[in-house]
Amino acid sequence: MHEAAAERARPILTTTLAMATGMAPAAFGTGDGGFRAPMEIAVIGGLAASTILSLVVVPTLHCLVADAGTQFGRLWSRFTPSTKHQRAEALEQTS
Repeated sequence: MHEAAAERARPILTTTLAMATGMAPAAFGTGDGGFRAPMEIAVIGGLAASTILSLVVVPTLHCLVADAGTQFGRLWSRFTPSTKHQRAEALEQTS
């Protein structure tokens, strides 16, 4: 997970910073098209939010769900036979 996050961080941050830097003059109303400042501010905010989601929230949720799945699998394996021999014995006991 750490390697994947480090590998994906550079292109995501580069794209976000390039877009936000390009939209900054219009967002602050210093260039032509100052009437679009609210839209530019909203787009920059969306870029920031999606960057945080991509780099922090999604990998964290992935780790939490994977760990929960592993724990559930361990719990489930206690209640289910794991080998063919154990399954056959369990079927014989229920018949």
